[in-house]
Amino acid sequence: MVNARNQWRFKKFRFDEARLNLHCHRGDLRAKRLIVFVHGLNGGGYHTWGKFPQFVFDDPLRDPVDVALFDYFSGLRRRIFERPPVPVIAQILTERLQDLSKDYDEIFIIAHSLGGLISTDTLSLNPWTVGLW
Repeated sequence: MVNARNQWRFKKFRFDEARLNLHCHRGDLRAKRLIVFVHGLNGGGYHTWGKFPQFVFDDPLRDPVDVALFDYFSGLRRRIFERPPVPVIAQILTERLQDLSKDYDEIFIIAHSLGGLISTDTLSLNPWTVGLW
């Protein structure tokens, strides 16, 4: 279960209970690759990355790449909402990536800080992971 939007140009949208926002290219620009951004401690799905996901999505000089942002409660938000432990967050990300793996030839993860630990746990849980770089 992911929160997906078909878009001509990258535009942020609100995270829902899936905690993963998928920005898909519209029309004939079907992407075969996906880049997933996972923020670090005290970060946020869109806040941490600035315009970087937008630049990747909107780049007219390259084959289309879809962009997903994974968000979990961190920083001040973890005081308001209960933040599950890293293995539970990794399991949630694993489930989202398994859903997406059917639609993409390649999935890349860009992670920062705690997002790197979550991503490492996620990759260790995935039997479909071919290799780690």
